[in-house]
Parts: sequence; C-alpha cells; structure tokens
Amino acid sequence: MLYISIPYRTCGHLCCCGCGKEIVTPLSPARWSFTYDGENVSMEPSMVNWELPCQSHYWIHRSQVHWSRRNSPAELADNREGSPRSRTACR
Repeated sequence: MLYISIPYRTCGHLCCCGCGKEIVTPLSPARWSFTYDGENVSMEPSMVNWELPCQSHYWIHRSQVHWSRRNSPAELADNREGSPRSRTACR
C-alpha cells in the first residue's frame, strides 16, 4: 500500500521486503516523483533503503515491486555522501 499526500508533497509505504519499517519519500522534481495512470502508480527513482538493516533496493512501477540488486558497501557509502535524490527517509 502506497500512501500519497499531495498537500504535504510526500509518499509513504512499508518497506517492500517485509521488515515493517516505514519509508517516507519527499515528492519534488529533485527527489522523487510519481505517476498515476488511473489504475497504477509508479515512482521514480528507485527506493534504496541503505539506512535499514535489510538494505533493500527496489522500484515501484505500475503498482508492482521490481527488485534491484543489493548495493555493495562502496555504493552504499557513495549514496550516503551523494545526491539527496539517492536517499530514502526511513522511520
């Protein structure tokens, strides 16, 4: 289940790996965006949950979860220091 708040410009869902952690993504052109075609929702870019123990990485495309490979420790370090676009807020 993906919750979208236009007034607060944010989306929220539970991590798709099943760990139960809440994922909050701010909506903006520099971070995440979503599309809704009347039936399905897609989000761009991918969800990289490097702050969570699961370190899951997936895409939400047409209301389906598509898993990506797990990031290496070097890639995780780059994500921590890189663009805000590569970060997912976890609670």
